[in-house]
Amino acid sequence: MASISLCMIVRDEEANLPRSLKPIAPYFDEVVVVDTGSKDETVFLARQFGAKVFHIPWQDDFSLARNESIAFASDVAQAAGAEFEFTRADRGGHQFLDAAAHGLDLGHE
Repeated sequence: MASISLCMIVRDEEANLPRSLKPIAPYFDEVVVVDTGSKDETVFLARQFGAKVFHIPWQDDFSLARNESIAFASDVAQAAGAEFEFTRADRGGHQFLDAAAHGLDLGHE
């Protein structure tokens, strides 16, 4: 069975990352966080959620950064932004996993 990786590109997201990861991280086999130069506690917080953290310099190209994050995934990847917040209406992340299984990108809701 394929593993599903949550892939995120972040920079200075300490205010958003815990709110985004807490309800959804347990539903993924791994969390991949690509940091593009945070000066705050983003990297520390990502690691607190068990994320594999990678660092790349920001090259003013969102697509490049997203592709890099997906390249670090072990198997099947689902990209999301740190600003994406899950609620009880998301049925504990199942909506997100259903979207991932159908190839939908929920990174910009």
